[in-house]
Amino acid sequence: MVSYTVEQRSREIGVRMALGAKRSAVVGMIVIGQGAKPAIAGVLIGIAVSAGLTRILTNQLYGVTSSDPMTFGLASVILVGATLLASFIPARHASKIDPAVTLRCE
Repeated sequence: MVSYTVEQRSREIGVRMALGAKRSAVVGMIVIGQGAKPAIAGVLIGIAVSAGLTRILTNQLYGVTSSDPMTFGLASVILVGATLLASFIPARHASKIDPAVTLRCE
């Protein structure tokens, strides 16, 4: 999804780079804005919902308690880390956009 969005915003990114945006700013804009923010929001909502459902799921869990902070933390870190890694690849591609080519195309 991030790759598709970067493709759609290539003209905007080219204009930003033509106006002087650094490559690191473009990468940060994509990784943080389109990758990390939705992932962190999803993790927080997921933790809230799962904390509310712990009493229902208590009988289904084996080897961990229903409110095991290690499980919640590890799952959250893995999810956010995978999202950051997945959004870094299109962000790196976007940072290599040539502003002159982008401005010439329509």
